[in-house]
Order: sequence, then structure tokens, then C-alpha cells
Amino acid sequence: MPKKGGSYVTMTEQMRIDLCNKKNREPWQSHKELMSWLEDEHGIKVTQGTISNTLKRSVALLDKDENSTNLSNKHQKTVRYPMMEQALAQWFVVHQEKATMTGDLIIEKGQRFLDELYPNHDPFVFSNGWLASFKLRHKIQSFRQFGESGSVDTELLAQSLPEIRKKLDTYELNNIYNMDETGLFYRMQVNSFKHAHLILKILA
Repeated sequence: MPKKGGSYVTMTEQMRIDLCNKKNREPWQSHKELMSWLEDEHGIKVTQGTISNTLKRSVALLDKDENSTNLSNKHQKTVRYPMMEQALAQWFVVHQEKATMTGDLIIEKGQRFLDELYPNHDPFVFSNGWLASFKLRHKIQSFRQFGESGSVDTELLAQSLPEIRKKLDTYELNNIYNMDETGLFYRMQVNSFKHAHLILKILA
């Protein structure tokens, strides 16, 4: 490691990669703060121009970090936009039991998180290859079908329809609601209790 406090030196490729990873993990860091971090971490002094030029090459440098066979820290693979990746993974965990997950939906949500968390991000393609890597990183084996279409037992539904129709025939049309809406009625305020009670009568 170069002696701390020395003259300005040329950064190695690994130092540049470390800098880009640092900025990705902590995007709020200013150039001056990154200069201090480099001096503390690697014992080198660089100019703000060097910081700026290095970060402009962030995409290429991080690609090299993932693909190079010569870097000593190859096993410590990083993603290009870690905050987006983390937000997307958390979103998947929370919603996988509530919605039908598809690759297109995950890619769409990833793009939204990327735009929100990295407003000035470089061009990034959410390709099928990226999706496969995302699934691998987060141990997603396959996309299960959830939600209405994934949870309906069609055979049981067919057996129950005659009884459901018979019950509904005893009510006026304006008192019959889509069964999907019952959860909303359960959560209504007290002044709407009669509406919730009506739904409970239909289901009784």
C-alpha cells in the first residue's frame, strides 16, 4: 500500500473498482469524502478530477469486476446498483404471496426502483440475462402463480355455484356485491357496519 500522505499517485484498476463500489453503496458521498476515503483505505491522494473521471467509467469498471479473472477479489461480486437490487428483492419477498409474479413484472419494478434511487443512472438494460442472475442471487427457483387465478379451486367452485346462486336469488341486485370486495367491507369504518353485515349475511 502506498504511504499515506504522499504525493498524488495513479490509481490501480482495483482501486478504481473499489471506489465505484463505495459510491454505489453510499451514493450520498461527495467527491471530497471519497478522496478522504481513498486516502484512509488505500493510502493514496487523488484529485477531484480523478474521482469524477473514475465514476464516469463506473459501468465499465464494475463489468470488469464481474468478468475479470485477474482481480484478487473476484469472489466478492457486486451488483451495479445495489440499492435498486435490495429494494427489488424486498419488494419480491413482500408481494410474492399476493400477486402473480412474472419476469416482466419484476423487470418493470426494477426499472422503477432504478429511476427513483439513481435519477442520473447510466443506461442499463434489464435483459433476460439480468433476470436470470437476479433469480440466482436471491435463490428464486421459479415464479409461482399467486393471486386470484393461482388460488382458485375450479372443481370446488363448480360444485358450490348452485348453492351460491340459490342464496343470491333471495337478495335484490343492488344488495349483491362482488365477493372480491368483501375484504374492503371488513375494513370499513363503524358508520359502514351495516354494509359489512350484509356481506356477512350473504356468506353465512
